[in-house]
Amino acid sequence: AVRASVPQLVWLATTPWVGERLDGLTLGSRLGPLRLGWVPAGVEGDAPVLTVHCEPCTLPLPPALGQPALHVPAAQLAISRDGGQHLKGALLLGAEGPDGGLRQAQPERETDRSHRTVISARWQARRAGPGWQATVDWPATPARDWLALLAPGLPELAAARIEGTVALHADVTLPPPAQGQGWRLAPRIEGLA
Repeated sequence: AVRASVPQLVWLATTPWVGERLDGLTLGSRLGPLRLGWVPAGVEGDAPVLTVHCEPCTLPLPPALGQPALHVPAAQLAISRDGGQHLKGALLLGAEGPDGGLRQAQPERETDRSHRTVISARWQARRAGPGWQATVDWPATPARDWLALLAPGLPELAAARIEGTVALHADVTLPPPAQGQGWRLAPRIEGLA
């Protein structure tokens, strides 16, 4: 048996000769079923991309947020190498549309009811000791889309007109330190009505 940390496994999985062999593999996990994909270099940029799709997905949350987990219909993480000891990519939270593809939120329009909007973020990470120091940036996205994702059973979503945008910036240490919370969240809310 080979023993490796999560950062070592992620680094290995983003190596082309390993990533290609992971394409199409589905693994069971505490988050939900994880389906791995591989996009060769030149298709979506200069670097190859490892994708991890989870549907449905249960994402653990820090205790300070008041609930143990966030349940989302689907989540997808895209991971590519960015230089020597850096990673970058996208994080999509939401559900699949009727054509089976994840869709990004369109800040300039109302959410189309024919599919559930996906909220996207860009992220980057650098090696920091035994783990990673990551930053995640969600651009200004309609508050209605955030509520639909975070509180899908909210009765007001069906009838109320919800305006405004929410943007988020997060700094995360993975794995979290033994002392302290290992994350910082900075929301920016505009025009909420």
